[in-house]
Amino acid sequence: QLQHERDEAKTQLAAAQGENEQRKADQKLAALSSSRGEAGGLPQQSVSSGSPTGSPSTALAQMMNDPKMKEYIHQEQLEKIKERYGPLFQKLKLTPEDTEKFTQLIGGEWQKFTDLGSSMAEGKTDLAAARQAMADAPKEIEGELQSLLGPAGYARYNEFNQEVPAQTTVNMLNNQLGDNPLTDDQSARLFQLVKAEPYTLTHGISGVLDMAFFGSQEEIDKYLQQVTESNQRILDQAASFLTPPQLAALATLQSNSITAQKLKGAALTQKH
Repeated sequence: QLQHERDEAKTQLAAAQGENEQRKADQKLAALSSSRGEAGGLPQQSVSSGSPTGSPSTALAQMMNDPKMKEYIHQEQLEKIKERYGPLFQKLKLTPEDTEKFTQLIGGEWQKFTDLGSSMAEGKTDLAAARQAMADAPKEIEGELQSLLGPAGYARYNEFNQEVPAQTTVNMLNNQLGDNPLTDDQSARLFQLVKAEPYTLTHGISGVLDMAFFGSQEEIDKYLQQVTESNQRILDQAASFLTPPQLAALATLQSNSITAQKLKGAALTQKH
């Protein structure tokens, strides 16, 4: 329910077999986030109450330091980038060479987030430093992207990123509905509803961990309340064109997304 892509984390999940239920849940979250490689969605650290010192488990750090695992995750990230930005490549009519340059640029950024998550899991990077690194990372490739895409293309790229939560919502809901997906009209109207909401309140559904989770518990609670209110606004308006079963499925999708964000935030920041 927390994934709309293929089962990217099966390899990592296998390593958690035989552990206790809490340990397995923590490692599953870490593996899912690492495999997805979402920009801003860092891989979570595994927290084990059974650790002799009471410190965060180094299971994720050990896994991420395995060269084969790092390469596997990086290749998964590159495939995810090509899948996500495929429509943008077509819209901008990028050449195969420029498409590859774009993929490598974004892939390098995502890899930095993965490495940052590994560093946090080892206790080498604190939350303040991680927060600053997350804010600075996109700026480091801004010039190269502008040069590659041109002014108009770069503007469309930024616009495309803002549309990701809306498109993700439509895609995930259709996956949940199975053989009875939304009509084209319903998809378009739901897309516009989600897009109209503040990006910071909707991007969690695409796997991004909001910066609020790097603040105090009060900040986290306030943010989640705002997300809940945003979700309710979407539901209220969607009731005019979705059937009751479709609306119920959307509500479940939203609830699962909030649960996932809470778990990701708790695993990463150790706020349990």
